[in-house]
Amino acid sequence: MELKLIFISFALISLRYANAVCVPRDNAASHPNPHAPPNLRPVSVNAVAESDPAPAPMTPAQSGVVDAVLGPQPQANGNENPEVKRICDATDYPDVCQAVFNRYTGPTDFVSLLNIAIGAGLDVARAATGTADNMSTQQGAPTDHASVYSDCKDSYDSASIDFQNALDALPVKDVGTLNTMLSAAITDASDCQDSLEGMDSPLNLFSEKLRKMASNCLAMVTHMQQPGPA
Repeated sequence: MELKLIFISFALISLRYANAVCVPRDNAASHPNPHAPPNLRPVSVNAVAESDPAPAPMTPAQSGVVDAVLGPQPQANGNENPEVKRICDATDYPDVCQAVFNRYTGPTDFVSLLNIAIGAGLDVARAATGTADNMSTQQGAPTDHASVYSDCKDSYDSASIDFQNALDALPVKDVGTLNTMLSAAITDASDCQDSLEGMDSPLNLFSEKLRKMASNCLAMVTHMQQPGPA
């Protein structure tokens, strides 16, 4: 596990460096301000255009979420935000949920929290795409492994689109689209996880976390439909 985390950390550093040297092509609204506080993540961003699939550079807050989710899960210490804890306890994987909100200090209304959870899934899916891409083109990798990594890259890229579409559906509380997109993200992550069976790869961790994060988001959407305080 320690070796996997070291490899993932190296891959994420490489991905961030590659993103940092990209020349912005869109206006400022399509590129989050890297100096903005983590609780000011936009509810929705523009959909990824097929002609320009390169993601915007990850902000320090987004990178921190990826590291928190992939690293050791935080232990409950009694200082958790009660509203965050209430919602996370209603998910299938409360430890993964708490990791997403480990350093979150923003609004705790339900839509804001679900926005953060879906956005974290998008951030992890994009990081997974970059890692899989690096591994698929790594010199010396067995041909069959490179093919699996390339397929996983495609799955993670699809998951990124699923999370993005879910983000776009959240402001109007389009529950049908939210359920469809988050279910598709689970399928995409599971497809990669199945193809990695028997392989000791860092992508196993990405697939597991993405599947659990999407599952948690689905549980939160279900909670949103229930009467009572949101």
